[in-house]
Amino acid sequence: MAASFSSLAGCLLLSVIFGQHAIAADDSRLCPQAEITSSDPPVYLLFDDSFTLYTLNTSQDANYNYITTRVDVTSAQLASLCAMGIDVRALPNLAHESYFPEAVEFYNADLNHYFVTSDPQEISDLDSGIHAGWRRTGESFHIYMQDPTPLSGPFALAPVCRYYGLPAFGLDTHFYSAFESECDAVTANWPDRWVPETRDAFAVHLPDPVDGTCPPDTAALYRLYNQRADVNHRYTTSLSIRYQMMAQAWVPEGFGPLGVVMCVRPT
Repeated sequence: MAASFSSLAGCLLLSVIFGQHAIAADDSRLCPQAEITSSDPPVYLLFDDSFTLYTLNTSQDANYNYITTRVDVTSAQLASLCAMGIDVRALPNLAHESYFPEAVEFYNADLNHYFVTSDPQEISDLDSGIHAGWRRTGESFHIYMQDPTPLSGPFALAPVCRYYGLPAFGLDTHFYSAFESECDAVTANWPDRWVPETRDAFAVHLPDPVDGTCPPDTAALYRLYNQRADVNHRYTTSLSIRYQMMAQAWVPEGFGPLGVVMCVRPT
């Protein structure tokens, strides 16, 4: 049974006690900045590896033993807290430093290929050299994991598919899209060359398909194509990088005059 709002509030107070000293520097705000009106200290929520938000409720049984119970926080409950002006934040955990994951970009000079991933294990493997030749570029962008919540705004999120181009066809590269029609087209047109790895790598907002504009409080993500047989794409929120890649004969793909393919959380 879902927790009542009053019981959730009690759990949230407990979260403040647990979190306020250890993670005061954490800035994973779950409510839009403009909605925060309370002068009280932030309220902290926990989240698990599936990015489900929850808090802990401590009570005593008939024998005066303390019992700790997990209480999941629904999107509606979070929205209610934000509407009350409360500064609600997410505690980092052992697996994730932030509730808002980062997609980190890598570059392989030998291949002249770029690769971006938000998967913690892949990032660790690339950093440690398990996959030789890859180095961080210093570029990244923030993504979403849950839909819908106040932190993602009133606009729905879309899952991002990821495909792998097989080396047997001279590819050895990855492709991302947030548009279901484009994901389906890859499977339909090149079923032997491109292997679907996931239909839910992460979540983003969609740009307007006519002019490429993004919803308020989001950042445009551009995709550029290298126009070579060994296909590669670069994904960036930087207009300057976009222009640099175009000067190297990379072609922008996407919607609107700038070629916007996704809308991500601003940094």
